[in-house]
Amino acid sequence: MSRTGGGKKLKGTGGSTRVDRSRQRVSSPGGAKSKGSSSRKVSLPFLIASGVGVALVSVLIAVCVRWAMTSSLNQPIGLPRVINDEMMGGAQYKERLWGSYRSNVYFGMRPRLPRSLVVGMAWMYGLATPTGEVSLYIRHTCQHADNLGRYGWGQHDGRSFGQQEITDSYMKLSTSFIINTLPGALGESWTARIRADSRSSENATISLLFYVFNEGTEELSFELGNSGSTIESITGDIDTIGNFRINFTPTVARQPYYSYLATDLNKISLLSHFIETVLKEGRSPLFPGERYIFDSKKTKLVVYQMHGQLPLEFEVTYSSGEQVPLVGERFREELAKYSNYFNKKFEETFNLKEKGFSDDMIVFAQSAFSNLIGSISYFYGESLVMAPGMKKPINYFPAPLYTGVPSRSFFPRGFLWDEGFHQLLVTQWDTDIVKDVLGHWLDMLNADGWIPREQILGEEALSKVPEEFVVQYSSNANPPALFLTVEALVDRMEGTNKLMDVNYLKRIYPRLEAWYNWFIRTQKGPRPFTYQWKGRNGSTFSELNPKTLTSGLDDYPRASHPTSDEYHIDLRCWLSLATSVLIKIGNIIKVPTDDYKEYLKSLNDFDTLNKLHWDTKRQVYSDYGLHTSSVKLVTDRDANPPVKIRKVMKEPRLKFVDSFGYVNLFPFLMKLLPPDSLQLEATLTHINNESLLWTDYGLRSLSKSDPFYSKANTAHDKPYWRGAIWININYLTLKALNHYKNIKGPYQEIAGNIYKRLRNNIINNMYTQYKSTGFIWEQYNDRNGKGKGTHPFTGWSSLVVLIMSEKY
Repeated sequence: MSRTGGGKKLKGTGGSTRVDRSRQRVSSPGGAKSKGSSSRKVSLPFLIASGVGVALVSVLIAVCVRWAMTSSLNQPIGLPRVINDEMMGGAQYKERLWGSYRSNVYFGMRPRLPRSLVVGMAWMYGLATPTGEVSLYIRHTCQHADNLGRYGWGQHDGRSFGQQEITDSYMKLSTSFIINTLPGALGESWTARIRADSRSSENATISLLFYVFNEGTEELSFELGNSGSTIESITGDIDTIGNFRINFTPTVARQPYYSYLATDLNKISLLSHFIETVLKEGRSPLFPGERYIFDSKKTKLVVYQMHGQLPLEFEVTYSSGEQVPLVGERFREELAKYSNYFNKKFEETFNLKEKGFSDDMIVFAQSAFSNLIGSISYFYGESLVMAPGMKKPINYFPAPLYTGVPSRSFFPRGFLWDEGFHQLLVTQWDTDIVKDVLGHWLDMLNADGWIPREQILGEEALSKVPEEFVVQYSSNANPPALFLTVEALVDRMEGTNKLMDVNYLKRIYPRLEAWYNWFIRTQKGPRPFTYQWKGRNGSTFSELNPKTLTSGLDDYPRASHPTSDEYHIDLRCWLSLATSVLIKIGNIIKVPTDDYKEYLKSLNDFDTLNKLHWDTKRQVYSDYGLHTSSVKLVTDRDANPPVKIRKVMKEPRLKFVDSFGYVNLFPFLMKLLPPDSLQLEATLTHINNESLLWTDYGLRSLSKSDPFYSKANTAHDKPYWRGAIWININYLTLKALNHYKNIKGPYQEIAGNIYKRLRNNIINNMYTQYKSTGFIWEQYNDRNGKGKGTHPFTGWSSLVVLIMSEKY
């Protein structure tokens, strides 16, 4: 195996000859007898001795293999990093040094540096209970249980500013910030404004909290105001950012109460617990006469607290070096300028007003976009990983990650296949951010060419993840959707007047090759040019249909009995996309691509595709494997306690999997069907069929007539990809329809008609749900269009902006 990822001969295509260019070693299928073999009699003592020797050699080999496997598992690949010292030293990187890179809290900021400053906001208020007692409520990390009416960025440019509104009970909070990116400043100063207003005629009283925490070893210092009751400034000298000063300035006429906290806190993972529990249960200035919480001489955490009747407002300014932050009226003026410029750039980028959308719908689109780009976060740490045969997990190599997150409330961390969709939207806005995000992900490659599919980096991220989902397995893939972003980025760079960044493409190309070759080598199926998502559990009795988490489609029904005989249509199509993108980049940077072209020709061969995956009887493309749909969950009453187990009513057999939904669309989604093919006609017919996928709100994920439709997969797992409408696949569907409606063929008009109706259905339903609930959702109910799952989900659901603007 090549550790440089430079091999052009593609390995692992079923039983065909395999070539590893780095060693030029060829292995053929089958095992030929060696020339010196003969059949002679061997004595029993010799056989025994030989058996012991073979056993010892086997043990030695197993130990060596396990050692080699472990040593490559947590070692970075031997290739130049994409995010190198030169890139990090550039103005583009430094301008985005600080940002709202803590999407897990309602408002927080940090620099893209490990072991540095972390700042954030919380608020606290009391409500009287029927018994006359006061119950305290504190808001800090984004949580469904807080039941906020709405929160999220209304405007965010990904670089310099953002404005957010939060609706809670009887108050509305506004947070805004500006990062100074003037020449010479390079993000060394910023200002944030926090304001709370009443939503009722009552004289509401709350506490606003703003904290500063140092992840490093250095202590913080603070200065008190003249009254001695409030923090006026915090200073420090931290290795990662140098000397800094943070000032607090009240900006309301009335005189609220103040208090502060200064204490030692050695782990950021304890921060949320401390803010949300210790402060809530400790002495609180909500009670008359108590202004101070407590303090400490050894200080790693400082909390500024303002308490009083609404409205309340204060500014926080950060400065490093000689930069002077924006304050007061100057801040207001600059914020208005940034807002106006955002509106102008948004229209120039997405042309929604030109397309006839109302002001309200444009505000909806701006919110979707701003929450996607405003949720890009910075993490640093080590994943917990395992390889097959290992008894316990080990730490991956430590690394930073700059990435979008699917959901601030439920998934505030990086997901590999989600990110490929996230950056499609950002590509239209700021290619420098996209290149930065892509580079960080590709720098996660280990020596084998594998990237962990879920990134749980650092103590704060780890504290939000259930234990069973923490360990990442090196045999498991995730859809290589980053190739979607790479393709869009290349197309964007080619379509502008700017000089193509060939040097960047040269840096990412070897890493893309290494990742691609890992797929070809490890996810191969039982026949040439077939591929199989590894990691399915073939021995489980608790699942109606064993999940395929690695495919990204979780509980979507695959072969009911996982075996090495199965192969999956969507993975083949993903690899077709990846191969075509490598060819496109290779042509730009002038490297040979003949081997990739030959491989792509085989992958896209229409006759082979149909022979392997086309179910003639049902007229659909399908997975193949050991399958039966005659299964159900029943209660095993012999177990103590009783549990739900799968009962098989009809024995499985090797055949095409007879479910129909998103997976069956992949040859169409990746535009692999000839425009005059009967397969295209059949696919369009199925899409347009209300008893299958079509709804007034978008395409459902699984046919309404499917045996697994809306069925729970276990006693505790609700249906996930079994009927609900997902925006990322609907986006790919519209992209494909847009393709086929614009090329000549007998189905051009049909594709255009379906495109128009599907696009309108998705936009109108998402907008309606946003207006009624205040949120964009993870998925939408196929029966009534209502949002369901996690909210806000401004990851790939934000692709609605590209759907509105018709940017494919």
